[in-house]
Amino acid sequence: MMQYADFPVYYGEMAKSAVSMTMLKEMGEPVFMWIVNLSGLPLTMVMSGLWIVNGLLAYRLVDMISSKKKMAYFFFLFIVFNLVAFDKWCGVRPYRSSVSVPMYLLMCLAFPLLYAICSVADYVAFRHKRIIGRMLIAILVPVFIFESLTVVYKSVNDHYFGVYETNMRNSGEPGRFISNIYSIESERRDYFSWLIKDAVFDSKVASNWAEAEQFYKKVNDELEEAFADGRLKKDEGFRLISSLPALSSNELGWVLKSSFKLYG
Repeated sequence: MMQYADFPVYYGEMAKSAVSMTMLKEMGEPVFMWIVNLSGLPLTMVMSGLWIVNGLLAYRLVDMISSKKKMAYFFFLFIVFNLVAFDKWCGVRPYRSSVSVPMYLLMCLAFPLLYAICSVADYVAFRHKRIIGRMLIAILVPVFIFESLTVVYKSVNDHYFGVYETNMRNSGEPGRFISNIYSIESERRDYFSWLIKDAVFDSKVASNWAEAEQFYKKVNDELEEAFADGRLKKDEGFRLISSLPALSSNELGWVLKSSFKLYG
């Protein structure tokens, strides 16, 4: 991932001579690391600053839609003193840590909205057009920014790699192929999404992601046709994400129990 942060190399040399190593992850971490490098500040200091800034943003958002200061203070403290911020790996693994702050910020966007709707005390203020306008702005502006940046990012990938996707490990036709494979009812539950790019490039079936996309599209169409006519039985279990096998009730219980044990 550090190689991705060297943009001239990533979009130049790697895009031409090492295409199989590109588009395996989104560029969130490389861009983040590039910004940290430009700042000249320690990574831990930048991460701490992000937690505080997002805590202040959460405070401001809640303060805009609620007349109760205590709620705004609560969400500020919830962000800044969240258990994830004190995890021993926070700031050490930026790939994981850098997404924690915006994830919790998104959570805090949902809580104030739910609170404003359900609170009887704020019901009258909630109906006021000005309050509703502020809420819509607070909710829609981040969504608009996120979607706009996604379009730009996909367009850049389309220009350099020939595919309009964010990555080619869990998205595009390779991602759909993984989803279809894991949809087949089977006792085997192996994680092999990293092998998809090796298979198509090492076998010389494709020399770039655009060709790989077309190859896996044909494979996916055949798999989905087999699901439709009953030749393949589809696993209807619960799936957290499409790039992972379905979970049985026991496996899902273990995941939830482990999560509560770690952060509860």
